[in-house]
Amino acid sequence: MKILFCHNFYQQAGGEDLVVKDEMALLSAHGHEVKLYQVSNNAIKSFWQKLKAVFNLTYSTYQKNKVKEILRDFKPDIVHVHNFFPLITPSVFDACIEENIPVVHTLHNYRLLCPSATLFVNGQCNYESIKKSAYAMVKYKAYKNSYIGTFFLARAIEKYKKNKIWQTKIDRFIATSQRVKDIYCQAGFSPEKITVKPNFINSIDLKESKTGKNSDYAIFIGRLVPEKGIRTLITSWQKQDIELHVYGSGPLLKEIQNSSGCNVKIKGQVSREDVISALAKAKFLIMPTEWEEPFGLVVIEAFSLRIPVIASNIGAMSELIEHNSNGLLFKPNDVNDLQKHIETMTNNKLLVDEMSVQAIKTFNNQYTATINYPQLLKIYEDVLVRKIENC
Repeated sequence: MKILFCHNFYQQAGGEDLVVKDEMALLSAHGHEVKLYQVSNNAIKSFWQKLKAVFNLTYSTYQKNKVKEILRDFKPDIVHVHNFFPLITPSVFDACIEENIPVVHTLHNYRLLCPSATLFVNGQCNYESIKKSAYAMVKYKAYKNSYIGTFFLARAIEKYKKNKIWQTKIDRFIATSQRVKDIYCQAGFSPEKITVKPNFINSIDLKESKTGKNSDYAIFIGRLVPEKGIRTLITSWQKQDIELHVYGSGPLLKEIQNSSGCNVKIKGQVSREDVISALAKAKFLIMPTEWEEPFGLVVIEAFSLRIPVIASNIGAMSELIEHNSNGLLFKPNDVNDLQKHIETMTNNKLLVDEMSVQAIKTFNNQYTATINYPQLLKIYEDVLVRKIENC
C-alpha cells in the first residue's frame, strides 16, 4: 500500500510531530511505501507572510495545486492528513477528491471546533464554540490573545461548517481517545465516520539511563502553560518533602521559577534523551492537566518505563489511567485532592511497586507498535473498501 502523509509542523515541536514520524516508520517497517508532504510554520516570519497566512486561512489554491502534483507523481492509495493548520488548509481535501484518492484525518486537538484548539479559555474549559458558535471565542481572544486572530480563525471554522467539509470531504476521522470522539460527536460529527485509535510509541532505548532506578523525585514533563495545570502542581508542592523535577518551557516559566519552593527543581527545556533518562529514574509522573487532553504520549512513555502516573481526571486521562491500578486520578484543579494522592504515592512503596507492574502491562497490552499496526491498517483498508463499493 502507498500512503501519503500530509502535515503542517508548528514552530515548537510537539506530540503530533512524533506521531507522524512513528506512524510513517511503522508502515515502512511493514513494507508499505510512505511519503511525507510537509510544511512548517517557520516559514511564517515577516509581517507580510503572516498577513498572507491569515487571508489564506480558509483555503489555499497554491497548496491544493501543490498536493495535486504530489498525488499525480506518487499515486498513493490513501492520504493521511495529520495537521493542515494554518498553511496547508482544507484545500488538501479537495486535491484528494479531484484525484479520486480517499483521505483519513487524525483529530489531534479541537481546532476544527474552536479557535483555541483546546476548549480551554481564561483558565477553564469552555464549550461555547460547540454550543453556540466559534465567534463566541472572539471576546476571549482565545487564539494567541488576539481579537483579530481569533476572529479570522473563527470565521474559517464557521465557513468549514457552512460548507459541510467535515461531512463530505473526509472519508474517515481518527480520534486519539474516546473522549475526543465524544466531543466531536457533540459538535455534530457523524459517529460512524470517527474511529478511535490511540497513539503508540516505539520501544525506548534507555542505554544506561535505567541504572539507579528509582530516584526519590516526582517528575512533570510538558509545556509551562495554564492548561497543563502547572500552577496547581506548584501550589500543591508547598507541603511536599519529595522533590519535583519540572521539564519543559513556556510562557509561565518565570512565574513558576519565582513561585517554586526549594524542593522544586526547574530543569527547563532539555533534549528528549535527557527527558527520557530523567523519567526512567523518577518515582512517579504527574499530569495535572486542566483541559480536555486528547491523549498523553508522556503517560504511555512512563508506562513503558514502569513509572506510575498521577493525573487529573479529565480528557483522555481516565482512559489511559486506571485508578489504583497503574496510577491515581484526582479532581482537576483541586490542590487538596492532588496533595492527598502525592502523599499516597510517596508513602506507600508497596502500592507504587504494584502500580509499576500494572503500568508496563498496560503499555504492552495497548500502546505498542505491534498492537497499533493492525488498528491503523484496518482503518485504511475499511476506507479503501468503502471507496470501491461507492464507485
